[in-house]
Amino acid sequence: PYRVWFLIKVCESYVGSIYAYKNNGIGISVISGEEHVIAPAIKLFLERNKPLKPIKSVRSAEFGVYAAPTDKKLISILESMGAHFSQVTYLLSPDTK
Repeated sequence: PYRVWFLIKVCESYVGSIYAYKNNGIGISVISGEEHVIAPAIKLFLERNKPLKPIKSVRSAEFGVYAAPTDKKLISILESMGAHFSQVTYLLSPDTK
C-alpha cells in the first residue's frame, strides 16, 4: 500500500524507516534513542518526493505525517519544523456501541 518506502541508515546500522501512502500520508518510525534522525530524514524525504495531486475527499495537496498523540518527541520535532496540527482521528472497532 506504500507509494515509496525508505530505510533510515546511520553509519552501518538501520535505525528506522520513512514511507508515504498514495493518500499523501507519511509514516516515520525510528528505534528508541535515534529520534535525532527524524528531522533530517523528513527534510531529505521532502527534497526527493512531492505530494501527489490532490483529489477532493481522497488526499490533500500536502503531505501529512501520522503521529500518535502519545508520541511527544515526534510531535515536538514536527512542530519545530513548522508543521501544523491538522486533525484527530478516532478508531471504532466492530464491537463499538
